[in-house]
Amino acid sequence: MILNLMPYRASYPILKLVYSAAANATHYRDFDKANLFITKAEVSRSTIMKKFRLG
Repeated sequence: MILNLMPYRASYPILKLVYSAAANATHYRDFDKANLFITKAEVSRSTIMKKFRLG
C-alpha cells in the first residue's frame, strides 16, 4: 500500500513485482494473500545503459 502512494519512478515496477509474486504464490502454492509478507528485499547493481541520440 505504501508503494502506491510514493512519488518515486521506481516504485511502480516494484509494486508490480510484489503483486506478481503474490499472485504466483496464491496460484501455484495455494497460499493466502493476507498471510504473505516480505522477509528480504535486495537490489543489485545492474548494467547502466546510456541513451544515444542520433542526429
